[in-house]
Amino acid sequence: MDGDTLALHWYIAGKAEFRAWFPHPNQVKHESFAEVARLYDYVQMNAMEAALLDPHVADLEKLALRLRWLLEEKVEFAITNGGDGEGLLWAQDNGRFGWHKIRPEQVRVLSDVGAGDTWGSAYLISRRFFAENAANACAWAGQTVARSISGQPLVPTQVSAKFVNRSWAETAL
Repeated sequence: MDGDTLALHWYIAGKAEFRAWFPHPNQVKHESFAEVARLYDYVQMNAMEAALLDPHVADLEKLALRLRWLLEEKVEFAITNGGDGEGLLWAQDNGRFGWHKIRPEQVRVLSDVGAGDTWGSAYLISRRFFAENAANACAWAGQTVARSISGQPLVPTQVSAKFVNRSWAETAL
């Protein structure tokens, strides 16, 4: 990350009420990664990107602990793992942080392009706009990805009645 990129991150951090970052692998490898990541409220990466944090570690749980340490235990984050097994989420509910497993649903995959971005977007929408706890948001994000990668439409019936009965204005920040 050059000086302009770092300045942009600092600028965003000062302007946005909530900040989420899905860093590029080159950013994960950069010496300023931890400093920049701590500017955000949520950071997400996949298992291969997390492995860039410590090339000598292959265990996802150890990489998650490393990321938690780099973020000073103050930033929510997810490490997704696609269909290769469970991912991990470090999230805060009621003022306390804790671990949650990201369990991918087993479906017939038509295309998994964008699955991690879909998971992160669904998770953040559920948390920020519908005030769901981390476990419920994680489950909803998993269901959303399962529908997306299996070619099923993402229809309103997937959303709980609680969500459908609320207007957008009631849920907006």
